[in-house]
Amino acid sequence: MRMLKLKKGRGFAGQLGMSIIEVVIVIVVVGIALPPLTRVATKNMKYMGDFAKYSQSLSLAESIVEEVLADYGAPSRGYTYVRNNYSGYGSSVLPSGFEKDVTVSSENTLDGVNYVQVTVKVRGGSNFSWATLNVWISQ
Repeated sequence: MRMLKLKKGRGFAGQLGMSIIEVVIVIVVVGIALPPLTRVATKNMKYMGDFAKYSQSLSLAESIVEEVLADYGAPSRGYTYVRNNYSGYGSSVLPSGFEKDVTVSSENTLDGVNYVQVTVKVRGGSNFSWATLNVWISQ
């Protein structure tokens, strides 16, 4: 076992503890650093929730686009059905709190081929940005 020797006016030689001044300095530094770190953590939690809503909106928009493409490819429906029936499309049921907007552009022609653009937008409430997907279909 090792014996500690007392130095004049300076405490024990080889002292392992902290003085009161060191403790106060640590408390001040932590007090200065903790509030900004707390704010950053709070904002990160909010953005994670926003990202989850946006991801779910995007997934719902993809499912509506898949329905559009399925109707476009169906022999009994096809291009004309999609062009005439999808503006303001309301048959897809979305979870509570989500909104959608489906629009079909007016018919355009490029190199003799008729086409329309179908735009599907979904959002998880009025405070969130729209998840937007576009698909072009031709006759």
